[in-house]
Amino acid sequence: MLLFIVGLVVVMTFGFSIINSVNQTHQQLNNEVQFLHQLVRDMEYNISETINRDLEEAGSDIHSVDVQYLSAEPDSQEVTADIFVTLKETNPDATYALKTIDIQSQEHKHHLLTYVSGTTYKVALSLPVTNNYTFNVTEEKADGAKRLMSTDESDLPIRDELSYDRINLMQHHIGLDSGEFMAGFDLNITDYQLDAFGLQHVTIEVWHDGNQVVNQDITDQLTREPSHEMEEYYTGASMSDDAYYYDDGTIESKMYRITSITGVFAWMV
Repeated sequence: MLLFIVGLVVVMTFGFSIINSVNQTHQQLNNEVQFLHQLVRDMEYNISETINRDLEEAGSDIHSVDVQYLSAEPDSQEVTADIFVTLKETNPDATYALKTIDIQSQEHKHHLLTYVSGTTYKVALSLPVTNNYTFNVTEEKADGAKRLMSTDESDLPIRDELSYDRINLMQHHIGLDSGEFMAGFDLNITDYQLDAFGLQHVTIEVWHDGNQVVNQDITDQLTREPSHEMEEYYTGASMSDDAYYYDDGTIESKMYRITSITGVFAWMV
């Protein structure tokens, strides 16, 4: 899984209000807690890990399942994925198929699995990203006898994985610099190594007393630095307004609030 980290620095607050002084120690601890919460969410919504945890609990003859996204088509709202199925044991004279069930329509489909190696098989599927599925694996022997490889169907939550928390605020920090209030934050964006799920642009909206004072696209201020497992975007964006200033440890009886930062993707479910 490929993650993008977006670092932004702006003059204002993000997602919260500041009236007086800032408790930096509390903020740092809060950042670390948010980071841990995000790690937990990532573990819970990794589709392969979720499936395999369910299989283990069910005592299935399916050892593991690995879903690898290959491409996404915005026009047709479909995603293509290789689904690898490893069985605990196989019959050399049998054929195996992946049975998928659309949770909404209850439509059943059987997809012949192709042998890979050992007890591992795979199939490439194009599935609507608007749906969740359940699945099982069927075994058919040469004499026509069939059986299910698991007593219970397992979840294949395509829609949930592609639409749940793909963009998350990882951490943020705040401070004062030369009389200006500075705020920075990191966004964790899961793109599955597909451009269709990548970052297209980032917009900052700032509101004060019910009036929008900033609406700025800062995408062109991001620089890209690839690394082994993630790519980072950094920006030194700075926005100020003479009407809002810092004086004697307070922000002149004014409340600053960034109500939203919008991560707009090339395609979202």
